[in-house]
Amino acid sequence: MFQQDRWNDGGARGLAASWTTDGHTFHRSALPFSLCAPGGADFERASDPWVSTGPDGTVYASGEGVDFTRSTRSALLAATSRDGGRTWQNLTTTHVDQQPFFNDKPSLTADPVRHGTAYQVWNRLDNDPPGPSSLDGPGYISLTRDGGRTWSKGRAFVDTSTVPNTQTIGHVIVANRRTATLYDYVATVVRDLLGATGPAVKAVESVQLLGPADAAARARAMGDGLNDVVKELVTFARDERTPDEVDDKGMEMVE
Repeated sequence: MFQQDRWNDGGARGLAASWTTDGHTFHRSALPFSLCAPGGADFERASDPWVSTGPDGTVYASGEGVDFTRSTRSALLAATSRDGGRTWQNLTTTHVDQQPFFNDKPSLTADPVRHGTAYQVWNRLDNDPPGPSSLDGPGYISLTRDGGRTWSKGRAFVDTSTVPNTQTIGHVIVANRRTATLYDYVATVVRDLLGATGPAVKAVESVQLLGPADAAARARAMGDGLNDVVKELVTFARDERTPDEVDDKGMEMVE
């Protein structure tokens, strides 16, 4: 998947997929995530493509739809393909906001154990009231259990409200095939005001989400689709340095 005609101020004219049956010749198909695609979503631009394939061969695609001139909307979009990416169906807007909210950096993971189940996660930036000192960016999740035909209402599952000027970014769900445990790998950015120069990253940490350990328990916990609750948040890596202080040794692992 890739962005077609990316603008220098954010977003692309559209998103596209590339598929092959022999690994040598590739063909392209347009994802219906913006107005430039036939039957596409009602957004001027699209960004942040992601793809994941379920155990039954269903291909799930994710992206972000944004407006730049008509409105301040930003939305999470999903579609599915059952022919290897040649065509796309079940276009769904899983979540949409306008300022002071902005949805960003979505990813999508097909559950390798449960057929027809996939998870879309992203960070939802909240700048209300407007200003550099009121930023909040919790992690949000939406899921499907019917192969992408319908998606649950997005809701927060990683809270950032307890620490001022904190946001998550880069959520990726990873599933353990043997235990069916879900892990959400994500960076948490804590910002500090530096006068008129605006916010700067002061600390970055990664956390993981631990869910019910066996598939049957998880299926019962899901209930209406999003009751697979966070059991524990564990910091497994932290870097307290500013970006200028980070060298090629990268992040330091902590217990």
